[in-house]
Amino acid sequence: MNRALSITELALKSWYRVPSSFFFSIGLPLSLLLIFPLILLPVEFFLPGLLAAFSMYTNVLGISMQNVELRKSRAMKRLYVTSLTRLEWVVGNYIAQTLLAFLLTIIFVLAGSLTLQVPLIPHISIVPVIFLGAAMSSSLGMTISNIVRGENSIILSNIVVFSMMFLSGALFPLDLGPPVLRELSNFFPLTYLLDGLRITLSGGFESRLGLDLLMMGIFSIAFTIFGSVRIGNKRVEI
Repeated sequence: MNRALSITELALKSWYRVPSSFFFSIGLPLSLLLIFPLILLPVEFFLPGLLAAFSMYTNVLGISMQNVELRKSRAMKRLYVTSLTRLEWVVGNYIAQTLLAFLLTIIFVLAGSLTLQVPLIPHISIVPVIFLGAAMSSSLGMTISNIVRGENSIILSNIVVFSMMFLSGALFPLDLGPPVLRELSNFFPLTYLLDGLRITLSGGFESRLGLDLLMMGIFSIAFTIFGSVRIGNKRVEI
């Protein structure tokens, strides 16, 4: 467990030490939070969309950039000689990305309430939405890092996340697009995180939230299995 917490600490440090990570996780979405009302999009649409999109961006890109940074540092080498297992690696990253997801949610809710003068009181069911969203996003990041190593994983992560931002309805209503786009969005993990946040941030609860949680759980398990094929007593190779 201590090695898992060491991974959590390294992941959080790698996030705030990289200026671009901090900017794209907090600076850019908060700037868009001020711009989106100017194009007359309702608060209940664009605020959950920005939170879902950049929460996933933070988690997925965080894993990729963390792997690149740790490979260049001596910190990973010190952990490697302690026989760090895949399970410890996964748990440590899950804890870090979940903490970041809750931090972003708090910042967004406070910023939205203050700048837009719209009181936001999320439903308690937002807790499992954020937790499963962080697990799904970080496991997706591990899957991408498992497919492509090094800085190429950062490039692929950007392509995957930004594609989902536009194809899942996070930045514009899917009703404005062709019907095939609405059908295609059902295959993207971000769609279910986005829908869950739109339901819970409005302070309500709808029956389809159960489907959102189920799909995020399925995606999390699938990505975790695929992203850590040799989980167990095997040592991490970064």
